[in-house]
Amino acid sequence: MTKPAGWIARVQNLGSAYFAVVRAEISAALADLAESGRSLLRAALLFTITLALGFWTVGLLVYFLIEMLALWLPRWGAVGIVFAVFVLGTVLFAMASVARARRIEAPTAMLDRRLRDHTAWWQSRLGAEDEGSAVAELGDEEER
Repeated sequence: MTKPAGWIARVQNLGSAYFAVVRAEISAALADLAESGRSLLRAALLFTITLALGFWTVGLLVYFLIEMLALWLPRWGAVGIVFAVFVLGTVLFAMASVARARRIEAPTAMLDRRLRDHTAWWQSRLGAEDEGSAVAELGDEEER
């Protein structure tokens, strides 16, 4: 029979190995969250720059375009064409911003993915050990 101190040492080793795995999973999850945060920051920065540039240049650009088109068209026609161009540009930039924001993985989805990967890894390890022992038992039966 094994001494109690031997069992205690084994349980302590098992506990420390378990906590090492938990620590590694937490650090990997935090790294994934940091990457999602950086992606969100890049998308927000892109959107903010687009808004700032649009705000400061729209007045001058509208005036310039209307005056250029007013050389060949009536002023109301030039205003209508410039308005339509700006509405189209606004729609395109909004679609690009929404598409960029949708590509960002939600933190809960990342945690679900990590949990599925972790569970699949353990199930494959446990399944491989069970299959290995079944193969060993079959080999023992054939030898008899």
